[in-house]
Amino acid sequence: MLKETVLTVQSPKPLAISQNCKPPSQSWVMKQLALLATARQATVSRDTYLLYASEISDYPEDEISRAIRKFALRPREEGETAFPDLGTFVQAVKYEGRERRERQAQERERFEWMALAEEKREHPERFISFAEVMREVMESRAAK
Repeated sequence: MLKETVLTVQSPKPLAISQNCKPPSQSWVMKQLALLATARQATVSRDTYLLYASEISDYPEDEISRAIRKFALRPREEGETAFPDLGTFVQAVKYEGRERRERQAQERERFEWMALAEEKREHPERFISFAEVMREVMESRAAK
């Protein structure tokens, strides 16, 4: 009978997009890297863990977790090492940060549009159409 192993990247609690993300402890990062090594069937030294942890411990937990999960679940390419090199790993964590900031910006924009639509529904007198603006401009030019 086959035994299934499930990889769970541990995070104390899910972080909302709009929530400020805190940097993790170095021990938390080391545990996450050990999970990645296990998932990728890599043998990694403590010095390597320390080096990687020192490079990424300033990034928020959710960004690190997402990057680790993507590496853990992605099949290795032909000739690819089991554990990603430091540059590739840091780049992946940074990418997750950009993704989070883009989601935050989209969320803010969506809420701003929703607020504007609500304002327009409640107070249509405060809004004029482009056609009305152009008509006023043309009338003021004609009057000169």
